[in-house]
Amino acid sequence: MTVQPPPPQQAWPPPREPEPRGPKLPTVALVLAILPLMVTWIAGAVLGFVHLARTSVDTPGRDRAVAAVAIAGTWMFVAVVTVLAVLLVRSGDGSEEGRPAAVDSRSIDIYDLEVGDCSPAFDDEEDVSRVEVVACGEPHLDEVYLIEELEDGDYPGDEHLDEIADEICYHAFDTYVGTAYEDSDLEYYWFVPDEASWDYDHEVVCFLESEDPIRGSVGPPT
Repeated sequence: MTVQPPPPQQAWPPPREPEPRGPKLPTVALVLAILPLMVTWIAGAVLGFVHLARTSVDTPGRDRAVAAVAIAGTWMFVAVVTVLAVLLVRSGDGSEEGRPAAVDSRSIDIYDLEVGDCSPAFDDEEDVSRVEVVACGEPHLDEVYLIEELEDGDYPGDEHLDEIADEICYHAFDTYVGTAYEDSDLEYYWFVPDEASWDYDHEVVCFLESEDPIRGSVGPPT
C-alpha cells in the first residue's frame, strides 16, 4: 500500500491594504467656495490657503485647494464690483436724500432776492448773507413769495419781529399759492434782519418750502 503525500497547501495572497483617502480639507474648501454666500466664499478661500500652506506640491488635494481659492476669489471680486457700481449709480441721484441733484445755480446777495426766486435749499437757521438760486424750472425746494418793508423805528426785538414776520408771511401765503396754508403741502419761513442790521435793513423775506424737490414756480402765472 502506497501512502500518498498530502497535497501542497495553496498560499493565500496577503490582504490588500485600503487605498489612502485624499485629504478632506480641500474638498470642504471647494464646496464652500461654490455655495452662493459671501461667508462661504471667505471660508472656502481661507481653508484653501491653509491647505496650500501646509502641504507640498505633490500632496493630493492641492488641485482642489487651488480651485477653491480661485472660485471664491472670483465670486468675491464680482460681488465687490457690483456693490461699488450700485453705490456709484445711487450717488448720481443727489448728494443727500431729499435734496435735488446738482443743477446750474448762482449765488446772490440776500438783499438782491426778488419775489419768484427759487433756491435748491436754503438753511434758514443760519446767519447767511448769500443764497444759491436756480431757475424755477430746475428742481428746487424753496421759493421767495413776498418781500415786505417794515416801518422805521426802534428795533422791535427778536421775538416780536418773528411774530410780525409770521403774521405777514401767513396772510400772503394763499394769495401767492392759491391755497390756504392749512390745505397745502408747502411750509413757509422767513428771513428778518437782526439788531445789528436794523439800521439799514427792515425787510421781511418770506420763503415757501417743499419737502420734496419740485419744478416750476408755485406762484400765480405771470
